[in-house]
Formats: sequence, structure tokens, C-alpha cells
Amino acid sequence: RVSTKAELQKLYDTWASASRSFWSNETWADLQTALTTAKGLLDSETATLQDCENAEAAIQKAVAALAVGYDTSLSYGKEATASHSQPGEGASNALDGNPSTKWCSTSPQRGAYWLEVDLGETYRVDGWVVMVAANEPGGTGYLSSEYSLQTKDEDGKWITVMTANPENENVFTARLEEGAVGRYFRLYVPNPACPLDGYVRIYEFHVYGEVYVPEPETEPETEPVTEPVTEPETE
Repeated sequence: RVSTKAELQKLYDTWASASRSFWSNETWADLQTALTTAKGLLDSETATLQDCENAEAAIQKAVAALAVGYDTSLSYGKEATASHSQPGEGASNALDGNPSTKWCSTSPQRGAYWLEVDLGETYRVDGWVVMVAANEPGGTGYLSSEYSLQTKDEDGKWITVMTANPENENVFTARLEEGAVGRYFRLYVPNPACPLDGYVRIYEFHVYGEVYVPEPETEPETEPVTEPVTEPETE
């Protein structure tokens, strides 16, 4: 198949406008390099069909190589708390960027399981990542049936932003189309946890976004006050 400029433009537009979100520095930089090359060809009047085909293949290769970067997340290394934890497998293990450590809950209990992180200031979060226990011996038998991302509102109430079922995915990634604004976020896992033994195992939990800057308040427009016109008195 021959790649035309129109096809290259479409692919370029898709990824040039994509959010950085949870991708690692290295793989994101590789994609930006491929996009820069493609932009040069799109602006050139002498680009050949072969040039376009090569540029399209380079973008596709970079996209396929995109990998999650845990150390670029907002939650990396932050303080975390959990509903309960096994000794030596506390909440902070899920924020350390090390996929060989994990947060593991204690024995099954009634109610939900949760892992909370304080980001330190208010952010607009546009993506989240959960590395679950599919890589343990026994694999998908340790997966919980449902995971929710929640944030705390001004009244201290937890609001569910998104709920997902990772099925057989070891690393679950998702974007938030409108973003979620908050300082406190948590991973919420309803009871029962996983079908095999009821424990929750989370290797990594990360949220991604940028510092929230509220829009400046604008004064409401007011109608200009018009003084009534009075006719001069006549004798």
C-alpha cells in the first residue's frame, strides 16, 4: 500500500494532538521525533510517496513502542494510605515505580478496599494506570473484578471519576476525556476483591496530568446607566 500525503497528514494530526499523559520520557520523545520528520515532509513540495510511506511507518513504530512511565506520574513517590496492608507490603509500594513490589491487602473483609494518595496540590488529572496481579503465579486468578478512580470534593466526599474492568490486562491504562480536578485521589476496589483468595494486589497505581490553574473570574457585564432625558420647561 502506498502512503499518500493525505494519509500521512491524518496520522500526523491524530498523534500531534495527543496528550502526553502516562507515556515514558524516552518513548514519547521517539514519537515526537517521528512527528517532526513527518511535519517536514508535509510542508515540503518535493516529498515523494516513498518519503511519506517511510514517515508513516516511523510514526506507527513509535506509537507501538509507547510504554508507561511510572516515574513521570503525579503520584510517583507520594505519601499513600490504604484500607489495610500486609506487613512489608504497604500502600507506598504501589507508588514507587518498581513493578516488583506491591501493595497487598490483609485477609478478606466486608466492605471495599482502597488506596489513597495525596498529590500535595491540586491537579487536573487526565489519565491513570494500574498494574495488577496478572504477572503473579496464578495470573488472572488474582485480578479483581472492578477498579474505580475516585477524587475527593470540597466537602470531603469521594466522587467516582471512572470505573473499569481490566479483564486480563496486567497493566491497565485509561484517559479521562474531561479530566478530574483534585488533590486527593484513590483507587477503590469493591468487595469481593479477586475470586481466587479475596486479597487485593496492586503493583503500581499512578495518575497523570498537570497543575490545575483555575480560570480567572470575570466581572458580569452590566448595562450602562442612561440618565433620563428631561424636556426644558416652557413658560
